[in-house]
Amino acid sequence: MAGGTWDAPLWSGTFFLAALPTTISSSVVLVSMGRGNVPAAIFNASVSSLLGIFLTPLWMGILLIGYKGGFSPTQAILQLSLQVLLPFVAGMMLHKRYGILTVRHPRTFRLFDQGVILLIVYVSFAESFFNKMFGGYSPWHILLLCAAMLALFFVVYGLTTLMARILKFNSPDTTTMVFCGSQKSLVHGTAMSRVLFSGFTATAVLLLPLMIYHTLQLIVTSAIVGRRRQEVPPLMW
Repeated sequence: MAGGTWDAPLWSGTFFLAALPTTISSSVVLVSMGRGNVPAAIFNASVSSLLGIFLTPLWMGILLIGYKGGFSPTQAILQLSLQVLLPFVAGMMLHKRYGILTVRHPRTFRLFDQGVILLIVYVSFAESFFNKMFGGYSPWHILLLCAAMLALFFVVYGLTTLMARILKFNSPDTTTMVFCGSQKSLVHGTAMSRVLFSGFTATAVLLLPLMIYHTLQLIVTSAIVGRRRQEVPPLMW
């Protein structure tokens, strides 16, 4: 944006958004609704989430070393392994015995999951508002950021669609590629931000591009999934 609107925190937040892995639940649900290749979507989302623990800190290390001289990608990977990978492995181990609880009480666990994310976001924004980090941003700046995130989504969506055509994917695989390739995980973003951006007072500003992109991706993909479903014959699904 001209005139310094797109400043360092927003650039960093956009770079962070690009470095994040895809979603798990929402991308799989969208692929299923769009008659895509669900097993491939589950595999892609799972591998992306695991690789993100290692690749996201490495990508962010390129950027954060300039802002934070003591930043160590290796240390960040270790912390993320403890905070993200360890709970994931523990959950897989406990699922066989206690997984029935999530089936019996899906709403309770979903609200708990969403509540944890909301709490992390709230703390980040409260800290940034307390330090007056949003003082230089007007509603016009937010609208421009929304437009930029919407444009970014369609660029990625278009590139994944083009790549699927070049690779001559069939309709179900194309649906899987475009939905998994264009989604970004708010869950991983909020968890990783507490590690990668620890010590930064502008964490909420850094999360702003991700939160806007995540909201827009839900709205846009909900509108697109119906058209994708019509393009896939029922027999192929």
